[in-house]
Amino acid sequence: MKTIAWLAFFEGVILAGILWLNPVFSSIGIIMPPDTGGIGNTAFIAPPMPKGIPTQVTAADIMIQYSTKADDWNQQPPDGATFLSQVEQRVLELTNAERRQKRLKPLKHEDLLQKAARTHSLDMFVRQFFDHANPEGRTPQDRVAIVHRGLIGTTGENIWSQNGWDFSKVDELAQRAVNGWMNSPGHRENILRKKFTHLGVGGVGKGDQVWLTQNFASIQAFLKQPLNIELKQGELLNLATNPVSQRRAPVKYAFWLPNKGVLAAEVLSISDQQINVGPGEYRLRFYFPEKGRYLIYPGPQVVVK
Repeated sequence: MKTIAWLAFFEGVILAGILWLNPVFSSIGIIMPPDTGGIGNTAFIAPPMPKGIPTQVTAADIMIQYSTKADDWNQQPPDGATFLSQVEQRVLELTNAERRQKRLKPLKHEDLLQKAARTHSLDMFVRQFFDHANPEGRTPQDRVAIVHRGLIGTTGENIWSQNGWDFSKVDELAQRAVNGWMNSPGHRENILRKKFTHLGVGGVGKGDQVWLTQNFASIQAFLKQPLNIELKQGELLNLATNPVSQRRAPVKYAFWLPNKGVLAAEVLSISDQQINVGPGEYRLRFYFPEKGRYLIYPGPQVVVK
């Protein structure tokens, strides 16, 4: 009986600890690793090409709505919210200070990553949720690929939110957020991930509440001409790139189904730029040659009409 009593006591202590720590965890955010998906930072041989698989046009319509919302909100934040520009800058500086301690290259600010981060912070504020996936199930990788029309590479995300803040205390607020991430193994890993090259920080405040989002990226190349989010069958694409981390330009590309890691049509030469897939939502992926095989990196999401 004594053994059972001691077990019950220890179970109560553990449960109390979990409940006490839960607000701390919720203020930092769920760990969101980069979207390697087995095809990002690690080279592999491209698999056999399956037959075409259609996507749902309804999902594509939601994607377009999100793109429009991002444009509108970044011009004029909704419901009295304010962008915390000084906090965003300080979070970037503190993040790079942590990287310098580990002799890692500093992350470069990237405007459209910041736009994606601000949009997610605003969305969490407006709809009062706290998660990496929004109510429609859009992940950080989806959202960056919708907002950033020229990025080719992998991404990751940290989020943070708390009440009771005076926004004029810029250093204290930024330090509190970065300390919270650095004390959480998964978020710390994002901040110190060697392969990340760029960062966009989106800070939003209203009253005494703040929402912060960090969108990280390992950018391999930029499209010279950002893709329109809506495309038409038979349309010609301009897929010329400017290298960032890659020394070579991609030689192939393909339309993939978002979040499923499944080819929707055959892999094409980068020079074969006529759209050959049916209506639906897709994510472009680009094939960079590397020692007889390919490094495959995701690019923008598109809607084919």
